[in-house]
This record gives sequence, C-alpha cells and structure tokens, in this order.
Amino acid sequence: LLATSVGLPYVVLAATAPLLQDWFRVAAPGRTPYKLYALSNIGSLAALLSYPAFAERFLPLGAQASWWSAGFVAFVIVTALCGWRVLRTGSALAAAAAPVDATMEDPPSRVDQILWVAFSACGTGLLLAITNQLCQEIAVVPLLWILPLAVYLLTFIVSFAGFYNRAVCFALFVGAFAAEMYAIGRPNSTPLVAQIAAGLFLVGTGCMLCHGELVRLKPRARDLTSFYLALAAGGSVGGMLVTLVGPLVFTRYTELPLFVLLVALLGWLGL
Repeated sequence: LLATSVGLPYVVLAATAPLLQDWFRVAAPGRTPYKLYALSNIGSLAALLSYPAFAERFLPLGAQASWWSAGFVAFVIVTALCGWRVLRTGSALAAAAAPVDATMEDPPSRVDQILWVAFSACGTGLLLAITNQLCQEIAVVPLLWILPLAVYLLTFIVSFAGFYNRAVCFALFVGAFAAEMYAIGRPNSTPLVAQIAAGLFLVGTGCMLCHGELVRLKPRARDLTSFYLALAAGGSVGGMLVTLVGPLVFTRYTELPLFVLLVALLGWLGL
C-alpha cells in the first residue's frame, strides 16, 4: 500500500535536493550549491514540527490529502519551470562542461567516498540508537522521537551553512558522552528532563561532528550527485545496523556505545 500510494512521490521528492543543486551548478557556475542543502533541511525541519502542531490538529485526513496533492502538483510545475529555464541557459551549460571546471579541483578519492558513507552511517546510527534509548528506556512519551530527529536535521542545517568548528565540536562531543553515561548509569537519581537533554546533546554534538566532516570532505560541484548518493547509502547502512543487525547480533542494547565509539574514532581520524 505504501509503495503504490506514496512510494513513487516520496522517491521523487527525495531526489529533489541533489537535482536542483545540480541545476543550480549549471545555471550559476562558480557559485557553490551546497548551501541549498541547508535550505532543504530547513524545509524538512519546518514540516516535521508543523505537522503534529498544526496539520494533524486542525485538518481532517481528507483535507490533508487534498492540500498535499495540490502542493505536490505545484511542486511538479515549479520544478518543470526550473528545468526549462536551465535548458535555456546554453552558455551556462557550455561553461559547466568546459574542462576548466575539471582542473579546479581533483576528483574525490576512494578514501573520501568511503568516509562519506562512514560519516553518514554513523550520524544516522547514532540518531536511531539514541532515539531508541530515549523512547524505550527513558520515557515512553508520544512524539518524543521528534526531538532527536529535529536536532539531527538542525546539525545538517548548521554544517552546510558553514558554521562548523572541528575542535569545538569534538570537545563538546566528549562532554556530551560523559553526560550521557552519567545519566544512563544513574537513572534513578537523574531527573527525566536531564536524561532527555543529555541524549539530545549527544545527538547534536555527534551528528554535528559527522555532518561537519562531510562538509569538509564535500567534492567539487560537478560531483555532488555522487556525494549525496553516498550520504543516502550511508544513512541506509546506519539504519539497517540499528534496526535489523543489532537485535540479531547483540543480547544487550549495545548499539548506542558502539556508534558513540565509531563517531569518536572517525572524529579522531579527522583531527
């Protein structure tokens, strides 16, 4: 049912960010398209927060379906107009295909491509591991999963907007890890709000470290589609490790310390 009703539109929407950024590269040569990824995540964060707060509360399901369908049609029309405009910029296409762009930066190495997948997998795995910790071990609260996901999206926004400092984030991550271990080790004496805050702090600092390093490793603009493909693949790997592999391999909840260790290791390699 999901595949036939929302599967194809979801795939189309998910491919929008790299597609439009590649068009931006063609239409505006010399300008970096990666900051548009921060804007796309701002849209994702706004949708994540506005749906339970507004749409789900004030719009019946039929009205939600109508508004979503109308918005999707508008999205298709505007995207088609953008594509038509890019096709008309023949000079920009010629400039983007010129060999000058290929000599400005070296193509990504195999190590860089592996690190793209690794950092993305660690960020997603850490998000899911802490989400499970918060929602299953600390507090069974409706919609609590929105908080770590919102923090996760916020780290994408901050990183791709250019506000990342490696040393500061690594130091904050070490402090967040210590706070989380204290909260887990003393659940009875640690207030509930403090336990949730410690988990969110660890998500924020760990994912900021992963996504900030991804920004530092981003390739030249003409290779951005392979960059985002690696990010998607890494996210899938991290998700499968937590949801499928972890319950089959471990007898205890080992995913959280495992991904904290992997993030720390990758961060140390970056330093």
